[in-house]
Order: sequence, then structure tokens, then C-alpha cells
Amino acid sequence: MSKENHTRVKEFILLGFPGSQYLQLSLFILFLFMYVLIITGNVAIIFLVRTHRCLQTPMYYFLCNFAFLEIWFTTACVPKTLANLVSQSKSISFTSCLLQMYFVFSFGCTEYFLLAVMAYDRYLAICYPLHYNAIMSSTLSVQLALSSWVGGFLVISVPAALIARLSFCGPNVINHFFCDISPWIILSCTDTYLVEVVCFIMFAIVILGSCVITLVSYIYIISTILKIPSAQGQQRAFSTCSSHLTVVIIWYGSTVFLHVKPSIETSLELTKIVTILNTIVTPLLNPFIYTLRNKEVTEILKKIHIMEKAEGRNETLIMEFILLGFGNAPELQTLLFLLFLVIYIVTMVGNILIIILVVADQHLHTPMYFFLGNLACLEICYTSTILPRLLASLLTGDGTISVKCCLVQTYFFAIIATTENLLLAAMSYDRYLAICNPLRYAALMNGRGCLSPGYIVFWSMAH
Repeated sequence: MSKENHTRVKEFILLGFPGSQYLQLSLFILFLFMYVLIITGNVAIIFLVRTHRCLQTPMYYFLCNFAFLEIWFTTACVPKTLANLVSQSKSISFTSCLLQMYFVFSFGCTEYFLLAVMAYDRYLAICYPLHYNAIMSSTLSVQLALSSWVGGFLVISVPAALIARLSFCGPNVINHFFCDISPWIILSCTDTYLVEVVCFIMFAIVILGSCVITLVSYIYIISTILKIPSAQGQQRAFSTCSSHLTVVIIWYGSTVFLHVKPSIETSLELTKIVTILNTIVTPLLNPFIYTLRNKEVTEILKKIHIMEKAEGRNETLIMEFILLGFGNAPELQTLLFLLFLVIYIVTMVGNILIIILVVADQHLHTPMYFFLGNLACLEICYTSTILPRLLASLLTGDGTISVKCCLVQTYFFAIIATTENLLLAAMSYDRYLAICNPLRYAALMNGRGCLSPGYIVFWSMAH
């Protein structure tokens, strides 16, 4: 017994994302940027709802709860991940690991319940519009939101209590970037069958139970919308729940794989990738989905913009321009938004993956891939100078842009385009040397040779 106490593990190592120092730094910058956006976006939603009386309705009350939940959900795991990416020590104590696991999964379960409550709210608003205000009172709204929070924290109490009783006396490396249940309990030197079964049942009940409520609500919602005689009325009714439906699809699509599975021995690497989508990417997209796709919020933003313009209406100088965009095809605005959003996400993810792959893999540290990494970075900046503004215009219908913003956008567009042309020329020269002078290629295209075209690139960007 004394030997077991002597060898029991009290501290664990979060493996995170093993790789070179460049990979760690790249991921740190990426996750930090996304985390700041998540906090800023969700705080902005709460502030906007609390400061405008027209948004103080049950739907926006639940949205405030959802935004507040997203802030804590990401805060439960991202700060520790950021610290591990820039520090040599990736250790975490057993108590801290247990607390992190408890809060991450409690917030996750609360999100399932809250999404189901929001679906029920939309069901009442669309299927029973005349009785909605009487049924969904402020008291019921508070009770439903509070039940979601309490239920989420109670559900995880049972698995957390069982995990706290496990003994760990062997390997202490957790193959994840936070204390996830699956890769953690497989390190236990005691039987984990009961923990696995309880976790499987709990998560199945939470996910499937909330999914059934959401699914049934939307079946009634869609059937009611289809009965509306006018197409304009159908579009108006569906617009009130389209944002929620989009979030539900993204959330359930990423989390069903994570938790409803009978075995935890395999697919840990794939689970880690999907968890990034679940804990970072989805909370990042939610503020944009719920604000830019919401008519009331966009109207408030327009009013704020008009008030700002009114302050300077006595000026005779033109201070802003209007980007017409695709104004000749208003019926295609939503379709074009979805198309360009998918293209932008694929562009960002694809080029980021190229950069990470080139930096992480020692076999790719060659001149050709050095230039390819530069090209991928340029492509990210190139599309980011145009598409985000275009997407905002397609959603809000507001194509105005200030003179300064227009000048900055034009400057970066021209500079990055010029830089890309020069970089493509440098890549052609690199291929010329590799094929036409293979014996002298390594001597000619050394570190200084690679940077020479880079100096031209950075010179063009500086001018």
C-alpha cells in the first residue's frame, strides 16, 4: 500500500501540439488572436443587448446567456493552452486537471441545454405568435436559462466524482491540449469501465436529449413556415431562427463525434483536431452569425452609423464612399455570402495548414517550401484585405466605407498583389536553378540565396 502511494502520479503533462518551436509560436499567435476575437465579439453582443431596449426580449436574453457561456467555455481551456505553447513546462496538477475537465464539460453541457431552450423559444415565437408573450414571460425565461446552467453543472458532477477516485501510477502524459476525459482516464492504472459507461450514458442523454428537443422544435417551425402563403412572410419567419439553426448544425456536427462513441482507445489525434473546432472555431463564428445575420442588430448598427454621419453633415467634403458590390442582384445576397464565406474559410484553413506543415516538418525545410510558405502567408493577407469587408456588406446591406479605410484597403491590396507577383518570379527562378543547374543548386540557393528574393519582397511591401 505504501508503495502504491509512493508511485501514484500527482502531476500530468499536457502533450498539446508536439512539434518545432516555430510551430508552437505559430499556434500561440493563431490561438491568441482567435481568443481575443472570441472575448471581444461575445462581450460586444452582451453590451449591445443590454444597452438597447428593443433587444431586451426573451430571444436576446438567451443570446446574452449564450455569449456569456462562450466566454467562459473558451476561457476554461484556451489560456492554459496558450501558456503551454510558450513555456517549457507543460505540467498540470491532478486537482487543476480535474477542475479544468469539470468546467469545460459543464459549460459544454450547458451549451447543449441552452441551444435546446433557444430552439423551444423560436418554436413558440413562430408557431404560437399570439400567445408567445404570455407563455415566454420574463420569469419563464430566467427559469429556463437557470435550469440550463444548473443542469450542465450537475450532469458532470457524477463523472467528475468517479474520475477523482481513479489512481494514476504509470504514464502521466495526456495526449491533448486540455484535460479531456478520454485521453486522461486511459492513463489510469485502475479499472475505468464504470467511468467509460457513465460518461457514455451521460453524454448520450445530454446530446441526444437536447438534439431531440431541437429537432422536434424545428420540425414544427418548418411545417408552420411552409403554411405561410407569401414567400416574403416565409422568409421573414425563417430569418428569426436561421442564425440559431446555423449554430446548432455547427455545434452538433463537431461534438457528436467527440462524445457519443463506445470506445476511447483510438482516434485521439482526430479528436484533438475536432476539439479545436468545438472549443475555439465555433465560439469565434457565433458572434458573427448571431449579429450579422440578425435583422434587429444590423438595423441598430445602421442607426449608430447614421448618427455618426449626422454629426458631420455640415461638412462639404466627401468623407465616405459606397461600395456597390452586387447591388444589381439583391436576391442573391444570401447565396453569395455563403459562397464567399466558404471560399474564405477554405482559403484561410488551407494556407494556414501549409504554413504549419512547412514549419513543423524538417523534411520540408528547403528553398522551394520556404517560398511556398511565404506564398501561403501572402494569400491569407491578400484575401483578408477584401473578403471580410465584402461579407459584411452582403449581410448588412451597408456598403459605405470611409476615405481612410478605402485608402488603406487599396494600399494593402496593391502592395500584396505586387509582392505576390515578385514572389512567383522568385519561385520560377528557384525551379530554374533546381532543374537546369541541379549540381550547383544547393550552393546557389542557400539561406542567403533564399532571402535575396525575400529582400525584394519586403522592399516592395515597404514602398
